[in-house]
Amino acid sequence: SQASRHNSSRGSDATPEGLRTIDADRLLTRAAERSGNDITLVLADDSARYVAAAGSARDLTGYEPQELISLSVWDLAPPPETRSGQGLWQSFIASGTQEGRYILRRRDGAPVEAQYRAVANVVPGLHLSAIARASQLPEAF
Repeated sequence: SQASRHNSSRGSDATPEGLRTIDADRLLTRAAERSGNDITLVLADDSARYVAAAGSARDLTGYEPQELISLSVWDLAPPPETRSGQGLWQSFIASGTQEGRYILRRRDGAPVEAQYRAVANVVPGLHLSAIARASQLPEAF
């Protein structure tokens, strides 16, 4: 099974955090299969740290999906956006859903206008965001 392959690649990890990571990977894999190739899907925890990434993460952000999981939402926000972004994050967690546009900072520092749709607590404590260049996020997503 995918879970056992995941466990064997990280060693035996039967801790609650390890099991939550396996659930996050499964959820993201299913969501990525249903979304388009131009959409980056990310899961972040309550502290806004990425725990999984799929889709076109490299094309959008300049980071490989495995690199993104060492970053937080704030690492991709230009410094002037960080404070307002933290308020939006708190509002998102409280309301359960959010969508909008923002400027994302790529690995090379270049700004990208992005559009996102997000759902909080798709798994308790994990929050799913679909992100694309502003013109590429389908209306039906």
